[in-house]
Amino acid sequence: MGSPLIEKQGIDLIAIDSKTALSLIASHVSALANSQGGTLIFGLKPNGKIIGVFLDEVKEIWNRLLQEFTSQPFDHSTSSFIEKNSYLFRVDIHSSQKRIQAKSDSGEWKTYIRLNNQTLLSNKITEKAHQYSLRSESLAFDLDKIEQVKGMFVNMEQGLSLSQCYKKCQNIVKPKELDKLLAYMVSEKSIYPISVGQQIYFKLS
Repeated sequence: MGSPLIEKQGIDLIAIDSKTALSLIASHVSALANSQGGTLIFGLKPNGKIIGVFLDEVKEIWNRLLQEFTSQPFDHSTSSFIEKNSYLFRVDIHSSQKRIQAKSDSGEWKTYIRLNNQTLLSNKITEKAHQYSLRSESLAFDLDKIEQVKGMFVNMEQGLSLSQCYKKCQNIVKPKELDKLLAYMVSEKSIYPISVGQQIYFKLS
């Protein structure tokens, strides 16, 4: 039997070490449940290094997360296993029909989505980009407008918020069309979104 760390193609795996804040773990839970599902591995660093966990401790952490940091129950399963003489704790999260929210450090409930292997705040652009990424057929957009929109990100090292994008593109495209263009560009990885506080910023890839 193969290692439980080896995932089927297309399954999203997130490594969680023992110092990860509950609010951050909850954001990943929300993102996976609100997207295509995926797997959390406790006791694994993002670089793949195995550090292991104390099973009783991590189960207590997981139970607290379920009770205090997620908005409602969601479909998941847990298991533990040994890899290189260390215990690891695995959580398989399934895609949810209901929106799962996560509690932030400030106590606010926020909705997240998983896109291009990133956990992001959910907004109309990231949601639409996620929909585009699941489509099997190609999408038709005006390439000249895409290049014009892409040009506004040049030399913008901090990225642009959605309101800044609207302002810069007011003479290129209307807001609704810009929403679609930005979502398409995110799904194609020509720009990428980053969560900053309560906002999403977009930067050139």
